[in-house]
Amino acid sequence: MAFAVGVSAVENATASGRSICLNGRRPRHCSRGQSERGKPSLVVLNCDPRAEGHDEEKTDRGEGKKSGFQKAVGIALSFLKSVGIAVTKFFTKGPVLFFSGLVSGLLLTGAILLVPDGAAVGESVREKVALFDIIFHDIASNYVEPVDEEKLFETGMQAMLSSLDPYTQFENNLQAREMNVKANGKYGGVGLGLAQDLREPDRLVVMSAFEGYAFDEGVRPGDYIERVNDISVRGRNIEEVTNMLRGPPGTSVNLEVSRQGASSGITFKLDRRFVSIRDVPVATIVDANEGIGYIKLQSFARDAASELRRAIAKVSNETKLTGLVLDLRGNPGGLLTSAVEVAETLVPKDSLIVSTKGREVSDSETYTSSRQPALPDNVKLAVLVNGQTASAAEIVAGAVQDLDVGLVIGTKTFGKGLIQNIHSLPYRTALRYTVGRYYTPSGRCIQALNYSSDNGTLVAKEKLDADRLEFRTLHGRSVKDGGGIDVDFVAPASQLGELEASLMEKGLFFYFANDYAAKLHSPLPNNFEVTNTIYKDFVKFVDESDFEYRSRVDLGLESLEKYLKEEGYSDGGHMDQLRDTISAEMKLDFVRHGTEIRRRLEHAIRSRTQAESVRLVAEAKTDAQVLKAVELLKNNNLYTQLLQPADLDSKVASADPQI
Repeated sequence: MAFAVGVSAVENATASGRSICLNGRRPRHCSRGQSERGKPSLVVLNCDPRAEGHDEEKTDRGEGKKSGFQKAVGIALSFLKSVGIAVTKFFTKGPVLFFSGLVSGLLLTGAILLVPDGAAVGESVREKVALFDIIFHDIASNYVEPVDEEKLFETGMQAMLSSLDPYTQFENNLQAREMNVKANGKYGGVGLGLAQDLREPDRLVVMSAFEGYAFDEGVRPGDYIERVNDISVRGRNIEEVTNMLRGPPGTSVNLEVSRQGASSGITFKLDRRFVSIRDVPVATIVDANEGIGYIKLQSFARDAASELRRAIAKVSNETKLTGLVLDLRGNPGGLLTSAVEVAETLVPKDSLIVSTKGREVSDSETYTSSRQPALPDNVKLAVLVNGQTASAAEIVAGAVQDLDVGLVIGTKTFGKGLIQNIHSLPYRTALRYTVGRYYTPSGRCIQALNYSSDNGTLVAKEKLDADRLEFRTLHGRSVKDGGGIDVDFVAPASQLGELEASLMEKGLFFYFANDYAAKLHSPLPNNFEVTNTIYKDFVKFVDESDFEYRSRVDLGLESLEKYLKEEGYSDGGHMDQLRDTISAEMKLDFVRHGTEIRRRLEHAIRSRTQAESVRLVAEAKTDAQVLKAVELLKNNNLYTQLLQPADLDSKVASADPQI
């Protein structure tokens, strides 16, 4: 299985149980040339570390727990086998003199003989692997102080891989499980996301309680975890508490939380289940009069396409659908096959969706739509994107744009045109490495940065606009490669101001929402909004919290004051006057940026009190970019015009008051 892997992390919940092995089967969409060596398809991921004969409970010398060194050797052996090196391994009780090419060394426990498998690997590679083996063993055995072998091995691996690109990484046990969550969209647990509290770092606070799981049992964001199965968790880290909450589905766990406004702790008995992380958290009608639907697709796990098809059916049943806003903002990507299947729901059958090219000619693949779309061709489509729309999400946006089946609106996407393969290694670890680039139907690769190594340091070079090549969509519209996907219609997002960012950094939206929720005596209404009274209470709350708001102006003032002192100049008292003037102006930022701050505040309060589906529906109907997309879909003339070829010198349309 190939990942069009994104740029953000999964919540701290991790997967349990054995992973899935696809056993080398290619997806039905794929056509590719076969190599002479019969290499497996790029879209295959063998997730089970035991699939290649490794058993994490056994060693080569019998039962027992393996040392960090033995684990490192096992991982290295598995990887060597995957890239075509035949390996002969033996262990002895005494010293063994080891020779490989021009290097030699003394091994105390074992040796690895590397035998070439055809012409797959050259002598140089075998020598480097032998050197790593010797160096690692010497340091682990003879360094002046005892070393953490696993940490030493991971440091060596990451240093090597990080010189290639940011996406090629060794995944340790925990990271590999999190990657499995991304791929499968489910894990065994109770449905909670935890975070370390900003004010009391030794406490863990609930940041998300999943609807259908812990939320339905009464756990709420803002609750502090106190005890798990009567064991205090204060001072424990997130990984420890996550492991305490996890367990075989069908079992239960007792959870005690403290909640602001409650006189004593609250206890829950939570059933452990396979928790599904929804790819489509909301599907609703945002304009009933015009028949405009809204669907948010937040990830690309295995079930993304089936969830999207159900969502399209849902909104179609609720109204006579004339237009659809598909929200891909903040979507970091996921499975390549899921991206293809999602695109199938939107584009005509037999359409080219994406092609991939790897190191060898035989690594090239093309993916075409093999089924009828779920969205009727008479329904207008607007795909909403931003700078955090990446990878698999860009494949879908690129297919919609290049095939002229809809408009891409918002702001330019992230620009990740690389594909990673996931190779399972022993001891539930994995190697993620870049195997190719993908190309949209017009033939362009939208990768924004080119990576190279300068003396082991990764160097990223952005593709200049002047170097971007021009391609044509199905209808002849001009599009360019590199730099992400340029939108057809610019709908700018509100900018995060310095005051807003400072309030978020200190967690003041979060803490005020906890305080507000504690005083509620009835459920929050669906039409809730931040009134002037609530906003004044928030400003007072911030003022009483010893909040220190330091902007770039403050930093500039400090630099000026320092310079004057160093040069021996007198400010004549003007600096104090200037500081007072700036302080008064900064207090007005609560007025100047009131709209954005109110929006953040409403989000925080809804997150503490409402189910995610309810909150997302309410927020979609007031989201400025969503509303701009709705207006575009209602404007038939402009929508049709933007799908037609324009003059080469014309600019992309931008949002204006006329729609």
